[in-house]
Amino acid sequence: MQYLIRQLDDDEFDISVSDYSLVLRPKSFESTLVEPNGCDILVENFLISFSPEPPGMQITFSGGVSTKDADLIVNEILENLEEFTGQKGKIIRIA
Repeated sequence: MQYLIRQLDDDEFDISVSDYSLVLRPKSFESTLVEPNGCDILVENFLISFSPEPPGMQITFSGGVSTKDADLIVNEILENLEEFTGQKGKIIRIA
C-alpha cells in the first residue's frame, strides 16, 4: 500500500530529515528505526518506508499490514506532521 501526505495547499510539509525519527512515527504502534536516516521504520511484522518527493511525503508499506492498520498509521503520522509544523494536511491513497 502507498499513500501521499501533503499540506492542504498541495505543498510538501517543511520538515528536516533530522526530525523524521520524531515525527514520522505512529503513536499507537511501537516502531523501530531501520535506517539511521529515519526513512524506514519497522512496525510489528511490516516495514514502512518514507520518501520525501514532490508533491509530498510518500509512505509505502511492505509486508503483512491490513488496510485498517495502514490507514490508522498514516492518519497518526499526519496528525504528528500537523502538530509539528502547524500546517493542516491531507492523505491521498495512491496504491
